[in-house]
Amino acid sequence: MSVFNAAMIPAKAVDPETGLLVHDEESWTNWEPLELGAGSGILRAREGYRYRIACYAAEYDEALVHEYCYDAESNWTTLTSCTEPDVWLDGPSSFSHDCFVRITVQRVDGFLAVRPYKLDEMIELDYVPPAVSPQPGWAHAEVERVAARVAELSKPGDLVLVALTDVHYSTGCIWPQTARNMRAVVDLVHPNAIVQLGDVGDGITPILVTRSFAGRVLGDLRNCGVPVLSCVGNHDVNYFKGNDELLSQEECMQLYLDREKPWYFEDFPAMRVRCVFLDSFDPSRKQRYGFAEREVWWLRKTLCTTPRDWKLLVFSHVPPLPEIHYWSDVIKNGPRVMRMLESRNRNCPQSVLAFVHGHSHVDQVYWKQSFPIVSIGCAKFEDFTENKPGGSTTYKRQLGTASQDLWDVIVVKANEGTLHFVRFGAGEDREVSPNGEH
Repeated sequence: MSVFNAAMIPAKAVDPETGLLVHDEESWTNWEPLELGAGSGILRAREGYRYRIACYAAEYDEALVHEYCYDAESNWTTLTSCTEPDVWLDGPSSFSHDCFVRITVQRVDGFLAVRPYKLDEMIELDYVPPAVSPQPGWAHAEVERVAARVAELSKPGDLVLVALTDVHYSTGCIWPQTARNMRAVVDLVHPNAIVQLGDVGDGITPILVTRSFAGRVLGDLRNCGVPVLSCVGNHDVNYFKGNDELLSQEECMQLYLDREKPWYFEDFPAMRVRCVFLDSFDPSRKQRYGFAEREVWWLRKTLCTTPRDWKLLVFSHVPPLPEIHYWSDVIKNGPRVMRMLESRNRNCPQSVLAFVHGHSHVDQVYWKQSFPIVSIGCAKFEDFTENKPGGSTTYKRQLGTASQDLWDVIVVKANEGTLHFVRFGAGEDREVSPNGEH
């Protein structure tokens, strides 16, 4: 990332004991700690400004992995040092090792903080990017295994999709390594698209930070060189833990989808497959989870205008039925969506290949419809088992092994009605066919 994209949040300073942000009317601090390489330095404070430094290491609380909790600042790093509370710096500083840094800036004249700034408006940095470590052996081996399996399964005419969900990006998280692994697999298997099913971040941070996180994750996906097809997740609207900086539906469409509507389809004519992407969360409704009336009518029209000999893959962040959704007893319009898809399957047998979703942070295949409803576990590094739907599976994760990752390459054999989910990382490969899961 470019260090100068860091947003300085007004009325924030760093608590020197905890490293957390606290209210300070006369200060600005970057919410997201900057990752600096050894040799970086603050050349000087701009005229009229002074600053303090808080350094963090790439260490995290184990509870974030094994228990249902989210870091209050989406920051998986730990404070290691901080400028003394009564000390302000106005000369040069340097960093002898790689670290994450928060910089608190204050105007010497005590002018009140009233708006965000970018870091380079207040101080100047001599930025050295952190050294990129070699691809670890476990990652190389898993890339080769997945690519070989996809090559074995896929034939001309198959649709190949890389699918991931629930990244929940935080400073210091595993995403940079995940992105490297995904790029390596994409370079070998040449998928038709990447499908990203929502919850790019935690939805806890200010909008400026949420935009930065989303830009980083989606930018890494787009740099893989294939189309990126996304859903908006419930955390993506910046609605979590009482966050009052909500993103509107229009802002979400612009930030995550770059489309005019949050529901859409993408056709793959050579395979005669239509991929339908649904929007499944609206915090302004009493029933937040589910599908809007306009969306349901759009889906009805889309199903009616899909050629009879085409197959359909439906994607959503939230599952369509409450019995496989831990967090609510109602999915707005979920039964209607299911009835429409079932009607399509009656009129065009086995044309709905699957309904694929994220959100639950589990692997699960639900077989009480005429088509499978498939849940993909989370790309986030976590393995807690509470608050999960019955009959689902949560896999153990271990840092520094392939199990720290979790995402799939889906080989879609449309003519057979079979989907092969080739797992990268924690979990198992899955074959979902008209005859059931294998």
